[in-house]
Amino acid sequence: MTLDHLQAVVNMGCCCFFLLAKCVHTLVFGTLQRSEQQDMRDKFWNFVFYKFIFVFGVLNVQELPEMLCWCVWFSVLGTLLLSEQLSKDRFQFVSLGRCQVVSIKGEGGGGGGFLVTASLLGKFCW
Repeated sequence: MTLDHLQAVVNMGCCCFFLLAKCVHTLVFGTLQRSEQQDMRDKFWNFVFYKFIFVFGVLNVQELPEMLCWCVWFSVLGTLLLSEQLSKDRFQFVSLGRCQVVSIKGEGGGGGGFLVTASLLGKFCW
């Protein structure tokens, strides 16, 4: 298998993973509130900044294939960690909130199951 074929397969795998993550995100969480969107955006850029410093500053990665492997790894890890954090935030909102709507409780139950799965995968991979 040539390098071009390998890059195409890795690209397809990443696209399938992120499409699956987007579908799960939409099914479990629904539409995010504006505060949740801003919180996730801040956490995402914080994660990207620290991993950028780690890959280029600490590991001193200079070859493209090694850099791509680290980018794929941190992309998968970041997706799981951000989903875990959003699940925790939603669970706290539902469990501690005084005004609980039936649809939010349903999303909270799905989010709780996703929280357990994302936590286990995040801790296992980390």
